[in-house]
Amino acid sequence: MAQHDTAGRERGPAGAAGVLLVNLGTPEAPTPRAVRAYLREFLSDPRVVKLPRLVWWPILYLWVLPFRSPRSAKKYAAIWTREGSPLRVYLERQVQLLRGYLGERLKAPLPVAGAMRYGRPSIAAGLAELKSRRCDRIVVLPLYLVVLIFRHAKRSGRSTPEHKLAPNGESLTPQIKYKVLLPAFYGIVLLIATGAYFYRDYNSVDGHLAR
Repeated sequence: MAQHDTAGRERGPAGAAGVLLVNLGTPEAPTPRAVRAYLREFLSDPRVVKLPRLVWWPILYLWVLPFRSPRSAKKYAAIWTREGSPLRVYLERQVQLLRGYLGERLKAPLPVAGAMRYGRPSIAAGLAELKSRRCDRIVVLPLYLVVLIFRHAKRSGRSTPEHKLAPNGESLTPQIKYKVLLPAFYGIVLLIATGAYFYRDYNSVDGHLAR
């Protein structure tokens, strides 16, 4: 009989593998304050903006954040849904669908969690969730084009702090045997072809591409 955690999700057996789907990120709300917090985290990453910190910080705090946050908040508000951020809603649906698909194929529950590289739920929170569901082997699948953070970790043989720490500061590394970083989806020819097909179909009007 399958075991369940306190949230009613199925847990794998001790020493099980788990999957972490990671997307780029989204603000908590379509407001200038929430967008500012998201942009501050994203644009403070030295692997995103490679300018020296003494040069970049004045630009970020005196120009980019004060002026870009309100403008971006209006754009987020235009696409926000009743359920929340589209990117977050779609990530949650992908997690549910993948969990169901893998459980059906494997004839056993396989824990799947979602995370955002920037914003919430964080990578650390996703790893903590999988750890709580007895996973000590993690397959990390990035869902976005900008995978420089994962490439850096893979090249250097190191994990970023977000990979190492749970929200309460507890180290996850000793309890996780290894993490497999799958190639980014944009490098898989089949996925490119599939995406192109749906993009063409979505943007077509009477059989012709929308211009």
